[in-house]
Amino acid sequence: QRRVRGFSQHTILETDFIAMKVVITGGFGFIGTLLARRLLQKKTLANQEGVQIPITKLVLFDVFKGENEITKDPRVEVVIGDVSDPVVVEKALSTDEDLAVFHLSSIMSGQGEENFDLAMRVNLHGCLLLLETCRKRKRKARFVFTSATAVFDSRELVTDETRLLPQSTYGTTKACCELLICDYSRRGFVDGRMARLPTVIVRPGAPNKAASSFCSELFRSPINGIDCKIPVRPDSKVFLIGYKTVIDCLTQLHELEESKFGYDRTTILPGFRVTVQEMVDSLHRVAKELLPGTRRLGNITFELDPTIEKIVNGWPTLGVSENSKKLGLVGNDDLDDIVKTYVLDFVLNK
Repeated sequence: QRRVRGFSQHTILETDFIAMKVVITGGFGFIGTLLARRLLQKKTLANQEGVQIPITKLVLFDVFKGENEITKDPRVEVVIGDVSDPVVVEKALSTDEDLAVFHLSSIMSGQGEENFDLAMRVNLHGCLLLLETCRKRKRKARFVFTSATAVFDSRELVTDETRLLPQSTYGTTKACCELLICDYSRRGFVDGRMARLPTVIVRPGAPNKAASSFCSELFRSPINGIDCKIPVRPDSKVFLIGYKTVIDCLTQLHELEESKFGYDRTTILPGFRVTVQEMVDSLHRVAKELLPGTRRLGNITFELDPTIEKIVNGWPTLGVSENSKKLGLVGNDDLDDIVKTYVLDFVLNK
């Protein structure tokens, strides 16, 4: 392998070293941006031998280019294009060095129900193309994939052993990708590890096409003085996870030795169950504590959307994972604390 000498101000080793390339699909999304920032701060990732290797290049691979400060880092490269385009994927993943792929990009649940062909092309065939491109490499790539609890049906509680029975095209494509990554790992083509994500809160910015988008809008819009309509009932139960827990877990999953995993490379990330009304109550508690008294909260009303409600009711409301515990993944089930973190990071810190 090519050895790099004289690695600018980011050098953490005094001797020559082998370089690490990181590719984040969906790199300009919310989680992708936070993950990129964390990895750039971390500066190294473990290779297949467990050696910490300096990150010399981090590729933000997405269908659009966002504006954020991390693109100014000399280690960052931007690749714009479709994850199902072989030419673009080859460009993004091309390297003779160690390679870490964090595959986050996806057509979300609501959009997937509207456009079956798009969901299949991006979610399923795009993932398969990434795996095939990694397979052609001489050196095994480490492949971290964000799946979702939408791979299950609507039962209250799911575990690592629960049968996959998705109730949406989005969940079906995620389940297919899980099986592919397990088999590519069994064959030694990649070193895969997968995180089944509960609904991630609180996302800043505009709503996305996910059916669960209301879970973030419920906090984000009222805090910004904007009224919002919630498409499900107040007593609806949802399975949530804070964004900081997601970043911690994805980073930790990458760093674990391959021997920590068996044939099943999946784990349900540690989340918690609440009702929508409990989310509203949390919003008011946090706003009273952190926001100025002159700041008016937007109103929350409930206007049921049968399509969204059907999708959300098709998801489990709690996941318990022995795999997650064995791998040392730790969550945060304090909803008020998660909302406070969002306010401090994205509202008061503007």
